[in-house]
Amino acid sequence: MMIVKSMLWRRSTLLTLLGLPLLILVVILPFVEKTTENTQVRIDVVDPYNQSYVEQMVNRLNDRESFSLNLNDQLELSQLARGEVEAIFVVEDQFQEKVEEGETENILTWYRHEHSLVDGLFKEYFASTLMEDIVRSEAANIVTDETEMATWNEAYQYGAQFFRPEPLFQMNFTTYESNTIEGEDSSNWPIALVWAYMILIIVYFSSWLYEWRNRGVFDRLAVFPHGKFRLHLTWIKNVLGTILIASLGFMGINEWLKIMALDFGQYGLLALVSVISLFIIWLISFFIRSRHVLIAVTTIYTVIGVALVLLVEWDMLSVQNWYQIWLPFWFVN
Repeated sequence: MMIVKSMLWRRSTLLTLLGLPLLILVVILPFVEKTTENTQVRIDVVDPYNQSYVEQMVNRLNDRESFSLNLNDQLELSQLARGEVEAIFVVEDQFQEKVEEGETENILTWYRHEHSLVDGLFKEYFASTLMEDIVRSEAANIVTDETEMATWNEAYQYGAQFFRPEPLFQMNFTTYESNTIEGEDSSNWPIALVWAYMILIIVYFSSWLYEWRNRGVFDRLAVFPHGKFRLHLTWIKNVLGTILIASLGFMGINEWLKIMALDFGQYGLLALVSVISLFIIWLISFFIRSRHVLIAVTTIYTVIGVALVLLVEWDMLSVQNWYQIWLPFWFVN
C-alpha cells in the first residue's frame, strides 16, 4: 500500500494523469472541431476556353457542402500528385453546343490519383447534372422539329419543371443507422496520439524502477522469497491499472464529446496496444540501465511511429507490411 501511495500521490503524478490530458483537450479540441467542420473534398474543373456555360455549371455544382469546387483555366497535374486536389475534370471546347446536341462521349477528361477515394461520387453528381441539361436539350430539339408552337428556349425552360424542386422519378429508401456520427473525424492520427500519451504514462512510472534499482531496494528484497518479483509485479499492477483507467476515461470523454468516430473494438485495441507497450518497456528496462536512455529510445520510437501514421494519412506514404513493427499502425485500417 505504501508503494501505491508513493507512486500515485505525487504532484507530478497528478499533473501527468489529470493536468496534461485537460491541457491537450483544451488545445486540441478546438482544432479538431474546426478541422472537422471545414473539411471538404477539393475538386478542380479546368476550362482552357473560358466558356460561360462551364462557369454556370460550376456554380450549380457548388451547392454541395461536401465538395469545394474550383474553376481554373490551366491543368496542373502536380497538385493532384501532391494530394492537394481529389480529382480534376477538364472540359472540351464548345462544351455547351455538345451538351445541347446530346453528345455524352468525349466531352470531359477525368484525372484522378491512385489514392483518390470520393471523386467517383462527384463524378456521378456531375454526370447527373449534365444529363439533366442533355435531356432538356433533346426534348427541346424534338419539340422544335415537330412544331412551331414554342421556341427552343421555351421548350428547354419548360423541361426544368420536371427536375426541380424534385426529380420526376423517385424511389423509396430506408436509411441505415450506423454508430458513426456524420462529421466526425475518422482519421487514425488522433488515436495514435492517445497511444503516445499512454507511452508517456508508462515511461513516467518507469522512474520508480530505476529509483528502486539505484537505491538497492531490489538487492535488499532478494533475501526474501520472490521479493524482487513481487515488487516488479506490484509496479506492473499499478501501471496497468492506471493505463486501463486512463483508457476508460478517454472512452467516456470521447463518447461524450464525439471527438473521434470509434467503436468498442477500437477502444479495446487501444487498451491492448497500451498493455503490450507496458510489458515491452518493462522488459527493456532490464537491459537499459539508464532511465535517460530509456526515455530517448521510447521517444524516438513513439515520434517515428506517430509521424509515419500522419504521412500515411496525408497520402505521402503507402502502407507497407513492415510498418506493423510500429504499434500505432495497429490502429490504421
